[in-house]
This record gives sequence, structure tokens and C-alpha cells, in this order.
Amino acid sequence: MTDNYQNLSPETSTIFKVLQTGQPILYYEQQLKTLNGFSYLSLSSTYPIMEQGKSVGGIEFSKHFYESKQIKYLDNFLGYKLYRHNHTTYRLEDFITTNADTKE
Repeated sequence: MTDNYQNLSPETSTIFKVLQTGQPILYYEQQLKTLNGFSYLSLSSTYPIMEQGKSVGGIEFSKHFYESKQIKYLDNFLGYKLYRHNHTTYRLEDFITTNADTKE
């Protein structure tokens, strides 16, 4: 999970923190630096996925902010349908809950 960033570790990852504490982290701002040196500002909110009172997963929603000089670099990715290394894309509709406490 932290392998794609130079400056992210289990100690600084919001996903890891939420998994450990079971508490959401809202509007967290951090500067991220990818392995190839690309840096950007991320504003994210991370929520735990709870099962029987235990944190069993997490989901993060983030917005990335780039400097104007970085926009040209981002243009290189416009033709790509998938950005992830494992070639997956997910939408909220892909997540199905079996939690009996969830109301329809």
C-alpha cells in the first residue's frame, strides 16, 4: 500500500491509521511523492470498514492538487483507461454490504 510513494510508510499512512484505530480521518492534507519523484498535494478523508466492532478495512476519498507546471506531465496519462498497476477500477456500486444494520 505504501510501496508507490517515497515518503509514505505504515506510520504515516491514513489507511493504516484507520485500520489500527477504527476512527475516521477527515480532510487530511499531505504532500505525496511517487517513486519517480512526482510530487503532489493530497486532501483526503479515510473511513474504517467495521465488522462486529472491529476495523477490517478502509476506504479513502481524495482530491489531488498539482502545480501548473505538472499539468503537462499529467497529459501523458489522458489516453490511459486504467491507472492502477493491477489494472483494476472500482466504483461505489461495486461494493456490496451484507451488514444487517444497513437500511435499504
